[in-house]
Amino acid sequence: MSAKARGKEQLTHTRNTTMNTINQEQREAFVRLLRDAKERRQKLFEHRLHEKVNEEFLPRVVQRQGIAGVVEKIGKLSSELTKSARALQSVDVVGRPDGFWSRLLKPEDMNEVLERMKRPYQEEHEQSMREYDLAAVRIMSADTVEEARGIVESLM
Repeated sequence: MSAKARGKEQLTHTRNTTMNTINQEQREAFVRLLRDAKERRQKLFEHRLHEKVNEEFLPRVVQRQGIAGVVEKIGKLSSELTKSARALQSVDVVGRPDGFWSRLLKPEDMNEVLERMKRPYQEEHEQSMREYDLAAVRIMSADTVEEARGIVESLM
């Protein structure tokens, strides 16, 4: 290969390297893209979680509240039964007055139940949002436009 051809090849390589090297302005543009994508994903998550609460969680909580009402009635009846059993215990007709029904759970607060139901979805979402933050850091240390583009595309 002639010296002229090698020089031309080296110049082309230098231009390609210069054109592929990422500058601060490009890094910031990629980070803005990530931030916008993260905001869109956050809004989508909030919308989906709201739908899940209305379509899945609330019916289950309402059903539980209905069951809780029955359990509460059973608890009251159990209390009456326990009083009667105590009265009868003195004549040793019935064994121990404390029974299974007196230990049943009290009705739970609906908001607490909903929050517990949403918690796993929120934790999973928070973890996925951290990926955007880590990607922004990786973009700031990227050497080429292609590398930065790959980072952004992996999250889209």
